[in-house]
Amino acid sequence: MKITYILCFCFIVQQLTGQITTSSEWDSDKGEYRIIAENDYPGYRVVKVTFDYLSGVCKDGNKSFLKTVRPGKSTLTTIKSIGGLSNQRPDFRYKSVSYSGRTDKKPKLEYPYLIPVSHGKKTEVQQQGYFGEQYGNFDPPKNFYSLVFKTNPGDTIYASRGGTVIAVEDNKALESERNMSFTRNVNTISIQHKDGTTADYRNFQNGRTFPQIGQVVNAGDPIGIIGGENFEYGSHLSFSVFYYENHPKTKEGKET
Repeated sequence: MKITYILCFCFIVQQLTGQITTSSEWDSDKGEYRIIAENDYPGYRVVKVTFDYLSGVCKDGNKSFLKTVRPGKSTLTTIKSIGGLSNQRPDFRYKSVSYSGRTDKKPKLEYPYLIPVSHGKKTEVQQQGYFGEQYGNFDPPKNFYSLVFKTNPGDTIYASRGGTVIAVEDNKALESERNMSFTRNVNTISIQHKDGTTADYRNFQNGRTFPQIGQVVNAGDPIGIIGGENFEYGSHLSFSVFYYENHPKTKEGKET
């Protein structure tokens, strides 16, 4: 099958946990605390803050809130004393967790993605199942959809959409293993787009990923050399796009 058109992909909703350094600063002029986030990741993150205790008024909610933070230092929220107690500083305890993505922008679900193989190359495209469901009995993320592009070892892979490289995993491929159906040990490049969606490209050869973390790439830029010939399916690119969406699950009345 000759691929000469542009595909519009559905999206996976997936949450990736991470850590961002947070701290609080007292502003005596305004009489309030500022909770500061220091984001060392190269891309945008969604931070969820949950209060274990709060004696005061948080601008973004007194139980929990979500906030998108850019790379670097930024203010998450402010906390003031309860009315009538302005001379007494508020008291609070909180915990935070972060996820890749954005809540301040909506994902462009109909964005046209370029085919990530060489122009004019013949290839096969198949839908990929959710391995967590097959091997770990996990429910698939909402709207799960992922694709596999059949390749030849040594083919160059290209960015399907421009963005910032937020993760590169290299030298993880188990080249001595043969006829594998699934393994976590694959080389991966993750690119976050301006709307907060992230594309994962998987199965590169050891030492053959091109971009560095934090680098901005354009659609059509070469990003690596594919491997994967030791899989039952043969050499292939696993390609998926995901974005953050808040769908917490609960167990015994608590979020998991």
